[in-house]
Amino acid sequence: MAFETLKEAQAQVYKLLENSIKKNRLSHAYLFEGERGTKKFEMAQFLAMRLLCTSEDKPCGECHNCRRIKHGTHPNVYVIEPIKNAIRKQQIQDLQTEFSKTSIEPGPKIYIIQDIETVHVNAANSLLKFLEEPYPNIHAILTTSNINRILPTIISRSQIVQFQSLNPEIVQKDLLEAGYPVETSNILSTLTNSIDDAIEIANNEYYLDLVQSVKDIYHNINT
Repeated sequence: MAFETLKEAQAQVYKLLENSIKKNRLSHAYLFEGERGTKKFEMAQFLAMRLLCTSEDKPCGECHNCRRIKHGTHPNVYVIEPIKNAIRKQQIQDLQTEFSKTSIEPGPKIYIIQDIETVHVNAANSLLKFLEEPYPNIHAILTTSNINRILPTIISRSQIVQFQSLNPEIVQKDLLEAGYPVETSNILSTLTNSIDDAIEIANNEYYLDLVQSVKDIYHNINT
């Protein structure tokens, strides 16, 4: 994970989390709110690495713990994603069961629930009970791209952290690092400030034709 790029993309969020860690004031539940592609999940992974990294320079991104978090295999980090566009009650129950067990490894436990706005009402009720009775050394990170669809009771039990839109340079840099050509990266970074949307466009045949048309117009103007 390119921590410098993450820090540059969401400087305020990065600073907030770092200060909270240094002052030992981490919230038991965060709600990362912002449009698609603003690196909410990457920041959630960063926080998990920051808390569990075994290096002196935290997070290093290279130690055993950091690598397992990155690959989704660390037992102290539990990630939930929507199944068929919904987070279901069984997923929350599985989370509660997993985190009720005695830890096999030292350090805090972190659970990340992506797209919390898709939570089913029954799942939301189960989650609320978990949030209402926070366990020591357990931190929740909920992410959303539509805070207006989230139950007020979930919002009230979480610390809201707002993510800003990415500037074009960050989108362009991410696309280049992902292997997209310079011209394509330049064009897509002007069409959207979401890296997720940019990659989706880059892999869509209709939009590829559109991008090619833009390239042709650009070349015609400059020749």
